[in-house]
Amino acid sequence: RFAGMPLERLAMVLNSSQVSGQGQLSQAAKIVFADGAMAPFRTVGRASLVAWFLQYSVMGCVFQVCDRALSRLLGVRCIPYGEELMRRPDERRSAPSG
Repeated sequence: RFAGMPLERLAMVLNSSQVSGQGQLSQAAKIVFADGAMAPFRTVGRASLVAWFLQYSVMGCVFQVCDRALSRLLGVRCIPYGEELMRRPDERRSAPSG
């Protein structure tokens, strides 16, 4: 996540009203790296780490809830999670899903 920060900042600036006309990519790069090559990484702090953790925790929870609800509704097996991924496919079929 930390390694992709410059690309995320670049995408965020490109999708904003801070750039316009021709050469938007170079305009965005100048804005992102205006304070040096390490500038995009300075935005990573405790608050952003907590936000990322909560974002992906909530996304994972919502995905699993939707997967289980739709699987039950459609009468199909849920996507394997956790330790179930380490079992052989024939063992997965016999194990209760849940």
